[in-house]
Amino acid sequence: MKTATDVVGKLQVQAEGPHSSATVQMPPGDWRLELEGVGWFRAFGGRQLSWQRWDDSVSDRDLRTFLVTSGLGALLIQRGALVLNGTTLVLDGKAVLLLASPVSCQTRLLKRPRPLT
Repeated sequence: MKTATDVVGKLQVQAEGPHSSATVQMPPGDWRLELEGVGWFRAFGGRQLSWQRWDDSVSDRDLRTFLVTSGLGALLIQRGALVLNGTTLVLDGKAVLLLASPVSCQTRLLKRPRPLT
């Protein structure tokens, strides 16, 4: 399943979509991510998630990080789910949900919290 032709960095033809960038290709139903030093990831049709390790120095833990976050998120989006970029914490016994745009970082939000109005 993990053949070079199945992954982003090795494809002869790069498919483009309105949200594509240099490292992420997002044509409808086909999300592809290349992370230098980690690997290539592809979510296709809301049903298939494939990957290839950059090289043997990449740990299983590093691969899992992107498979269960970005990869599964891409599959859910392809299935029509609403996927939010955020994290949660407990403060004074209450759950707090921090949501952010995809290009921001929740850690920065924690350093400069602002009350919700």
